[in-house]
Amino acid sequence: MFRIKFVLISVILISVCLLFPLVGLANEAPLVVETEAQLREALAQLNEQGGSLTVQLAEDISVTNGGLSLSKGTLTLLGENHTLTLSSTFLITGEAVLHLGAKEYTPTLTLTSNSNTAAIFDLTGNAVLNMYAGVTMKDSRAGAMAGGVQAHGTSTFNMYGGTIENCHNWASVSGAVYVDENALFCMF
Repeated sequence: MFRIKFVLISVILISVCLLFPLVGLANEAPLVVETEAQLREALAQLNEQGGSLTVQLAEDISVTNGGLSLSKGTLTLLGENHTLTLSSTFLITGEAVLHLGAKEYTPTLTLTSNSNTAAIFDLTGNAVLNMYAGVTMKDSRAGAMAGGVQAHGTSTFNMYGGTIENCHNWASVSGAVYVDENALFCMF
């Protein structure tokens, strides 16, 4: 009886040990983007297929052809000390998750907006936005939305660190973060 248990435990341990390298292979290198077109292509692929994707900025990028949208999957956006400037809001919908930076990731990411009417981020549905240390949202003006993050539905904005500065609403609601309906804003 002891031999059978020992053999069974040995087989389980060997199987688990053999799986660890496979788990490591699932963590692919970040997709490096230098242009708005490359960033849009990565988002389109994630919105179509779902899954997880890490995108790393190799240059400052200005999004000039409307807003960005994430409706499916999980996106981690790493700045590598670069800035993403939006001309319209970055919409996060459905069950999508966006990580700005990452835990223990030290290069910075700056997000700005040159729109005079839209928030940097607009969350709807059950979307989740996680912001980490080293990330800055700044220099945004909006009229009918918050300058930084607008959260609706049952969406969640988790701020694990980072800074929101100089985000204004010139007409109706708060400047940095506005929480509506059953949305949550959690600061850690």
